[in-house]
Amino acid sequence: MNFIINAFKAEESRDRILGVLLTELSKISNYKKFNNDVIEGIILNKKIKTLAIEHPRMHTSMNRLRMKNKKNNFAIIEVFFDHFLAKNWESFSNEPYDIFAAKIHNVLIKNLATLPNSTIAKFPEILSKSWLDNYKTIEGVHTIIRKLTHTSRVGVNSEESIFDLMENYSSFQNDFMFFMKDMEKETPINFEITDLQQKIYA
Repeated sequence: MNFIINAFKAEESRDRILGVLLTELSKISNYKKFNNDVIEGIILNKKIKTLAIEHPRMHTSMNRLRMKNKKNNFAIIEVFFDHFLAKNWESFSNEPYDIFAAKIHNVLIKNLATLPNSTIAKFPEILSKSWLDNYKTIEGVHTIIRKLTHTSRVGVNSEESIFDLMENYSSFQNDFMFFMKDMEKETPINFEITDLQQKIYA
C-alpha cells in the first residue's frame, strides 16, 4: 500500500491526493462521481501500481523476502518503499515531512464520507495525526505490517518480513532508489481509465 509514494507524486493538489488515497483504501467502482483532479489522482495511483508491478527492482525486492507469496510480498515491499521515502524525505522534497503528513491527514479527515465504513473500521489509524510517522522507522514499519496482517491484507506470517528488511536494509533501499528514479518520470497524462482497470493488482 503506497500511501506516501502516491501522495508525494500527487504533489500539491489536495483533490489528486484524495484520488490516490481513495484508491489505496477502497475499490473505486464509479469514478465519474468525482471531479477531474480526483480522477487524475485515481489514474495516477493505478499508473504507479502498474509501474511497480512491472518494475524489475520491485521483483528483486519481492524475491529477497523469505516468504514467496507474490501478492503478499508485493504489498510488503510497497510498505518498505514508503518507509524509504519517509526516511529519506529531504532528498526528494523541500516540504517538511511533518507538513506533508498533516496535509494527507487533513485531506482524509475532510473526506471521510467518501470512504466506506468497513474501510474506516479496518484502517482506524488513518484518523490519527501521527499514523504516517510509523513509516519513518523500522519499528513503525513492523507496526504497519502487523496491522495489515490483522486486516487480512497480507499473509499471517508476513510479520517475519521485518527481519528480511533488517538483514538486507541497504539492498532494499537501493532497489527503492532505482524505482523512484523511474517513477518520478511518470505522469497520469494519456493513461486511460479503461486500460488501468485491466491492470489493477488483484
